[in-house]
Amino acid sequence: MNALQLQERLTQLEQETDRLQTELAQLRQENECLRSENIRSVTEVVVSPSERRDRILEATAT
Repeated sequence: MNALQLQERLTQLEQETDRLQTELAQLRQENECLRSENIRSVTEVVVSPSERRDRILEATAT
C-alpha cells in the first residue's frame, strides 16, 4: 500500500470507530433503561398485593 492508500484506510477506520462508539453509547443507554425497568419489575413482584395497591393509589392520586 502506498501512502495515499494508507491514509484512505486510516480515514475509513476512524469513521468506523466513530460509528461503533456512537452505537455503543446508544446500546449502553438502552441497557440502562432496560436495567431500570427490570429492577422496577422485580420490586413490584417482591411487594405484597396490599402494598402494590397502595403504591398504585398513590401514583394515580398525584
